[in-house]
Amino acid sequence: MTEKRPTLRGRIRAVRGETYRKMGRYDQALAHLNRAIELNPEDASAIGSRGRTYWAMDRYVEALADLNRAIELNPEDVSALASRGYTYWDMERYGEALADFNRAIELDPGDAWALAGRGETYRAMGRYDEALADFDRGIELDPEDAWVLAYRGETYRLVERYDEALADFNRAIELDPEDDDYIMKRAEIQRHIGPAEPTVLQTAPRFTPASRPVARQLADMCRRSADGSQTEVDGGSAEAARWCRREGGSGQPQYRLAMFEVDRPCC
Repeated sequence: MTEKRPTLRGRIRAVRGETYRKMGRYDQALAHLNRAIELNPEDASAIGSRGRTYWAMDRYVEALADLNRAIELNPEDVSALASRGYTYWDMERYGEALADFNRAIELDPGDAWALAGRGETYRAMGRYDEALADFDRGIELDPEDAWVLAYRGETYRLVERYDEALADFNRAIELDPEDDDYIMKRAEIQRHIGPAEPTVLQTAPRFTPASRPVARQLADMCRRSADGSQTEVDGGSAEAARWCRREGGSGQPQYRLAMFEVDRPCC
């Protein structure tokens, strides 16, 4: 019994660390996972969990070291393979990312997270039809995954299938009305489609009060860009400013689209 105690204590630490990771409390996660691995240096699950924690903290070199070790210990660990794929994706090493996602999906064809990652990799490589196929499958597996819907919507936008892109972002916002990026992307798509018809306004997702300031910020940003009073912005608003200025600096079409977001029915 004495020989097994370190492993048991290590597993308890590992479970706590994984719980903290899922809560986004990464420093606490690392503290527990480091101790878990000290107690059990060959615990592939704990090592993989620490690798995912490093990945979430943008510490990619350390993430790769742990995920490589976890896969060495358990070559069929789908979660570790997919996590390494995402790490490679963030490092723009798309060929290696694709290999990991392919292997993860070969082991578990129903892993929606791996499918979404491969779809994102295909999109980054300009292989849009294959990206859409993976996103379609991911949404089939989980129709309420706003993240994958937004990924597919962005892919539709890139291939200029704007109506389908708009439908996906509408649904993503309905599922996650607080995501600022979804709101900005939808307004960008609406710019390509043209003024919204009354029926669009009637069927669009309803916004909570918390999400509406994002659209107001866009509207105000575009107004100031149009009259020349806003030339430099903080990093958090830089994307909005660039978005406003795309029509020859006038800002007016984007202002109207931003107000389209503000004027949607609320609650």
